[in-house]
Amino acid sequence: LSSSATPTTNCATATSANGSCGRMRKVLAVAGDGGIQMSLNEIATMKDHGSQNVLVVIVVNKRLGRVNNETWGPGLRADGCNLGSPDYIKLFEAYGYPNGQVLSTSDEIVIEETIRKGWELAESQGVAVVVVQQDPKVFPTMHKITPASGHVAWEHYLKEMNKERNVGFKSSGRISSPSFGQIPGFHFSQDTTSKLDSLQDWIEGFETTQTSSYTWIGESFLSISPAAVFQHQLTEMNPNAPDVFATQEEKDNFDKDFWAVVMKGFSISELNEIIEKGTSNGYPLRFQILILPKDAIFKLHAHPNVEVSIGMQGTLYHYYLTDYTFPKHELERFFPPGSPYPTDETIKDLMDEFETCMVIDDRGDRSRFVEDVYASRGQVGINPAGSVHQSFSSKEGGAMLFVLWSGCHCNIKLSNVKHKLGTELLREV
Repeated sequence: LSSSATPTTNCATATSANGSCGRMRKVLAVAGDGGIQMSLNEIATMKDHGSQNVLVVIVVNKRLGRVNNETWGPGLRADGCNLGSPDYIKLFEAYGYPNGQVLSTSDEIVIEETIRKGWELAESQGVAVVVVQQDPKVFPTMHKITPASGHVAWEHYLKEMNKERNVGFKSSGRISSPSFGQIPGFHFSQDTTSKLDSLQDWIEGFETTQTSSYTWIGESFLSISPAAVFQHQLTEMNPNAPDVFATQEEKDNFDKDFWAVVMKGFSISELNEIIEKGTSNGYPLRFQILILPKDAIFKLHAHPNVEVSIGMQGTLYHYYLTDYTFPKHELERFFPPGSPYPTDETIKDLMDEFETCMVIDDRGDRSRFVEDVYASRGQVGINPAGSVHQSFSSKEGGAMLFVLWSGCHCNIKLSNVKHKLGTELLREV
């Protein structure tokens, strides 16, 4: 909890009272002597509602520490910041929560034992208190909460859009409009590059395409750290994998590059759906790692939703149909808000359904299947909804991608491709 303003200074006890009345197994509330005296009534709330397993830790320094230390200065006399306090042990006992503990040492063994006793009391009597007497010579500074980089990028995007409108510029809603292909922009450090290189033998050891567990973005997309999700999924797949982003700066840079790609790669209407609903063209989106061993290939397919594929290791190629997108409305599906996310079986059924009916008519000389690099390390493949391609790894090496997608491809039988130009490139799978 960050005590950056009065509303949050006194929220620890109130939040704990609310949480302990629900399904949480354990609740820890940490508050200063200033904050808790703004919400002492919540002790009665916990008593009235039979709260269980709540440990309240009160740090007593006899002053409004943040205001004193950051506004006036550490150690200075700050008018209006000095506090008196009741005997918190007796106060909690008066509410029916006896045997409170007091800490006034930095001895780790004593601290551990006191906290253990506190949790035992919380389990047996519902609520327990530990009072920590802070050294008067210590002047802590509160850490500030930094907005997630996704929220920062979205706010910047909206400001840029408003600037365009204000100068009378008729915007298409897409700041940068790559129709299908790569947006360079991920900058990996030498250390990150070396760690990714160390995974190549592991990638080559697979005989079939592998996928990690997945993380649905839901309605909290902007609050997610893609770097953290990638590392978590990678470690699940390979417990011996290195910590790819070793420093917070490297993690932050990866996240910033990701949000730059998303904001530049999609239209305002696409972004609104992704951010507000966690979906694209009706499909819930998720983060996932894809690993393709060498000489692996997907079926020819259209994308029912937007897709972002970040090259993490190796190179993925594709044959893509130029100047063409399958009608987006024909691929749209609707998963009602609040309904369970689609299962793997549901997605497979959808893919089977599409494969029976997807047809690409002959477009004469207006379109052609061409070969190109789809995503290599630091480069990104952007797929608009309806775009058509067949992606594959080379015979020399595999590839690892970190993707934002639905898990669904609208597979197309080659016999249903009536278009002729470039089809000799396509491979039956």
